[in-house]
Amino acid sequence: TAPAATLAAEVESMHVPDGVVVRVNLHRPAMGAPPGGRGLPPRGAPRGLLDLPGALGLHPLHVALPGGGDVFVAPDFARVDAAARWLALGFLTLELLAAAASWFVGRRIARRAMGPIEAIRAELERFAGGDFTPRAIGSTRSQDLDALVRAYNGAAAQVANALAERARVEAEMRQFLGEAGHQMRTPLTVISGSLDLLDRAAGDDAAVRARTVPLMRTEAARLRRLVERLFTLARLQQDEPPQTEVVDVRDDDRDVVDRANAAQATLVSVRDVLAFAYVRADPDEVHDAVANLVENAAKYGRGHVTVALSNRDDDVLVRVIDDGPGISPDDRSRLFERFFRGENAQGVEGTGLGLAIAERAAARAGGAVALESSGPAGSTFRIAFPKFREFADRRTAVALD
Repeated sequence: TAPAATLAAEVESMHVPDGVVVRVNLHRPAMGAPPGGRGLPPRGAPRGLLDLPGALGLHPLHVALPGGGDVFVAPDFARVDAAARWLALGFLTLELLAAAASWFVGRRIARRAMGPIEAIRAELERFAGGDFTPRAIGSTRSQDLDALVRAYNGAAAQVANALAERARVEAEMRQFLGEAGHQMRTPLTVISGSLDLLDRAAGDDAAVRARTVPLMRTEAARLRRLVERLFTLARLQQDEPPQTEVVDVRDDDRDVVDRANAAQATLVSVRDVLAFAYVRADPDEVHDAVANLVENAAKYGRGHVTVALSNRDDDVLVRVIDDGPGISPDDRSRLFERFFRGENAQGVEGTGLGLAIAERAAARAGGAVALESSGPAGSTFRIAFPKFREFADRRTAVALD
């Protein structure tokens, strides 16, 4: 075995590749720790938590020289440190990029998730500002958010419908007041003028009284009829439910016919083929529906009106048939409007409220009124009241008992 000094000289004279560090120590005991702070602990020595060379598998080679001393062969950790710094910089860059990408994606997800909520907030603020124009919000890809959007769109549609209904009612009310005022103006003008005439004549002129008093009475009666019809229509327009009871349509219609024959020059007759005549409704409303159709037919007929009673499936049918000139096609779509009077109403006294009252009364009684037919030989209006079968079942049970 060569002396340690000779071995050391040979080792130091060796050509060492770049990146390799060789250390020779002839004065330390064998198996000692490597000199300086750049060395690594020998294989098998405990490692720290930040043992980067150990983590990379870079272990030094330790050779014990005979007679004492050590030789350590290890990588050049100056280069490893530089590579580690670049690696750390690369990891840091990747982490920053990952954080930026996470922020960007998270922001987009949050914006998409919060978009409908922001849209709803903006719409509610617009509502609070007085703009109630409905604007639907589009759906999302989230079931929960879609449920919220559907709920908002439904509520907004209901608000829009309510506002539209209010606008319609207000428009109808304005039209109603205007037409009612127009209808009242004529009799009030006649009565006022007649009173002025009587006042000027001081009530002593018999001829003036003979002319004006009957006229005043006629116009006062006309005004009274108009006011009564307005009150009837107002009662039928209320939202309170009707006070219903079992009504025999046959008895009610015969009462209507008897009163019409007593008050009108027109002959009103009944054609009764009813098998079942009972309905559940407010008797006044059933009477109003039929009586106004009969009165309307008597006004525009040529002398005869027929009230025909029959059944159809689950309905009790009342048809009012006149022999008048018929209704023009242009007027048929507006027949049930308040104060509407068709072209054949010229010269016939009326308020234009009869058919509107009949339609509303039939509706509150659970039925419906319609123009069934019209032509040069006359017109037929039909009211369909739903049968009250429960009453028929009870009557049958009592009869069997």
